[in-house]
Amino acid sequence: AEQNRSYIVPGLLVLLACMNAFNYSGFPYDDMCLSTGEVPDEYLGEHTLSLPDIESKTVAIKSGDPVYSMCDQDFLNWPIQYPPLPMFQGDDHWMTEGQEAIVKLHSWTSVAIIGIAILYVFFLSQLAETIKSIFVGTYEPSGVLYGTDFSDVPG
Repeated sequence: AEQNRSYIVPGLLVLLACMNAFNYSGFPYDDMCLSTGEVPDEYLGEHTLSLPDIESKTVAIKSGDPVYSMCDQDFLNWPIQYPPLPMFQGDDHWMTEGQEAIVKLHSWTSVAIIGIAILYVFFLSQLAETIKSIFVGTYEPSGVLYGTDFSDVPG
């Protein structure tokens, strides 16, 4: 119970804080970003979409419709990217202003929680005492000093 309270629960809270920042940064999870390009001419007009087990739908694409391109919204798949701040989106920029504010809040909160957890584990838990005991001697001499120097002992 002591190890659970001292190490496992704080570790899980740190993991939760970190993962919340990553989860909010990836929303809407569709890997589609608004592009600045225009709809190519070959896509203009009406098209019929048919999928198995679903009735056919007709879609009209007009000049001026928004164009989307594929982008990677998952900071967890990027090379080491912590905290997942909105400024790391690059040119894709899929987050709304409100989402950017929430992601910043979660990101910096997770950094603070990691700092608090490190302070707790190393300075307030029993781990600090265990580590100190490795480097600090616990020898206590037994016996009584008689006032005779070693160099004065005959033999």
